[in-house]
Amino acid sequence: MKEDSVKSFNPGEPVFLQGDKVSEFFGVVEGRFAKICSPKPPTPAELANHINSASFLEVVDKPDQVFGEIEAFLNRPQPFSVFAIDPAGAVSISVKEDKLRWTLNRKPRFGIFTCISFARRLKETLSQFSNVLKEEETIQKLILSSARAYLAVLNEIEQIVGPGRTDPLLAEAKQHPAFEAAHLLSTAAIGKPQTSSIYNAVIRPPANADKMMRFPAGTLICKKGSLGDRLFILMEGVVEVILGQNHSVQIARPGSIIGEIAVLLNLSSAKPEMMRTADVFCATPVAAVVLGLDQVEDYLERNSEVLTNLLLALTDRTQETLLLEETTKHRLNEKLFGELRHFLEGHHLIAKGLIRRSGNIAYDRPFRFAAQQSRQIYNSFTHALETLGKKTLI
Repeated sequence: MKEDSVKSFNPGEPVFLQGDKVSEFFGVVEGRFAKICSPKPPTPAELANHINSASFLEVVDKPDQVFGEIEAFLNRPQPFSVFAIDPAGAVSISVKEDKLRWTLNRKPRFGIFTCISFARRLKETLSQFSNVLKEEETIQKLILSSARAYLAVLNEIEQIVGPGRTDPLLAEAKQHPAFEAAHLLSTAAIGKPQTSSIYNAVIRPPANADKMMRFPAGTLICKKGSLGDRLFILMEGVVEVILGQNHSVQIARPGSIIGEIAVLLNLSSAKPEMMRTADVFCATPVAAVVLGLDQVEDYLERNSEVLTNLLLALTDRTQETLLLEETTKHRLNEKLFGELRHFLEGHHLIAKGLIRRSGNIAYDRPFRFAAQQSRQIYNSFTHALETLGKKTLI
């Protein structure tokens, strides 16, 4: 590796600052580096205060460890600052593909550590995306039930008031947006819920497939709940991932990687503990490069082309998952403030109006029903806002 690719840092010297957007990341050669984070990015004039008031995250001090890698590849602002603790040196690694390949061909361990970082980030992102998706499904069901409940409580009040008689609370409740929304939902055809698919990472199939194995149709190559100890690169055939009782995804593209998150995370652990989260079986006869946990690191070090392709594929998959998460959050936000909010206000309006009629026992049941609906919607609304990372309603 060229000597001028190693940058030297004096104690207290920043490598980059929180909020910076950079097109390179760094691999440790010698010395120690500290990651720190503050509530907001510092200005050059605030460096001393930033160091004194920031929260300490971790020390990066092992040769070949990397820092700044995730945001550099995703072209996002760095979420922390990095300073040298003592005289230290680090390799500056460009994320531009041609330069990246050049570096990883000579120093593949930088790439292996970066792949592990992406596996960790991808696992967290997939978990967050799953939580938002589940919340969206819950809120959609609540919108439909709240619409039916709104019409039902108005119908009960009408029966108490009597046919043909006017009632100010009924009139106000029917002028509220919740009434029109409830009617539209009660007459609309309910289709299948919108779903989002996440594709697995795909690389250019390795030219030297020295670890290739063949599996007959029906073979279970990954078992849910078992240790993630093998990585597969699909060369021929189709595999099917069982995601639920009635939900599965087929993978047929050569170069598709299967089981990489569990394997990479187990690679970084002193005691491998990451388990498979889904069953994967061969829908057709399959040929795949198969790497055991004890073979992955050596294989990637000897095949820097595959290593670089894997890193770029993990970058693409992380970007896609983050985009899907943001899209789902946007849909959930629209359901909350464009639909559910009306029913929260509408049921509260009815409960508030009926409490003034507490002297009439006939209104006791619809009052309790509307109040219960209002509380349920409020609690679900608040929980959904927390999932979105927003403050509660009050």
